[in-house]
Amino acid sequence: MRYWGRYPFLNWYFIIPRLNVYAAGFLLGRIGSKGDLKQGILGALTAGFNAKVLHQ
Repeated sequence: MRYWGRYPFLNWYFIIPRLNVYAAGFLLGRIGSKGDLKQGILGALTAGFNAKVLHQ
């Protein structure tokens, strides 16, 4: 199993099929910003928007 950077638990994002796109965006936004709640919410909204627009 390959690890990306310092966060080996991010592999679950790629392994779990059909993970809720909002939950995944929130999780990755929080991790990327080192725990900022606003960035987590922004990540969730961006991921949801991209999922609806790009995958119609």
